Amino acid sequence: MAKVINITPPQRKNSSTFILLETSTSVGAHHNTHCAYKNTTTMELTGKIINILPLQTGEGKNGTWKKQEYVIETFDKIPRKVCFSLWGEKIDQFQLNEGDEAEVMFDLESREYNGRWYTDVKAWKCVKRGKPADAGEIPPDILDEDSYASADDSLPF
Repeated sequence: MAKVINITPPQRKNSSTFILLETSTSVGAHHNTHCAYKNTTTMELTGKIINILPLQTGEGKNGTWKKQEYVIETFDKIPRKVCFSLWGEKIDQFQLNEGDEAEVMFDLESREYNGRWYTDVKAWKCVKRGKPADAGEIPPDILDEDSYASADDSLPF
């Protein structure tokens, strides 16, 4: 049986929560104090979707699954390309397209297979970012002279 003695929340962004636990064993009156850390770091990338890989589907023990992988290029001084995946209904929920600028929140998950380790970048939230309008660009309908033609072209000034 463990009893929480103290929980210290993160003191700043991307830091850990400190949890102090007291445990006792059923044999004797030994009490041990343990420390645990809960990482509260949010991993995210912002960039442009540069490639959408083919949709993958299959059958598993829990039914049909689908996975869509995307490649995002960051806006950093040294741009990085990262392949991340969306699973199941999140594919339709976020509807990312090639060329979209997006902010992607994700978790990293690693697993071992035949003595090798593989890491997945699993997105859990994607937010499309609006593309800023080019200040030097004039919409074509403003340049169309016929759109300003009227029956009375005689102006007093």
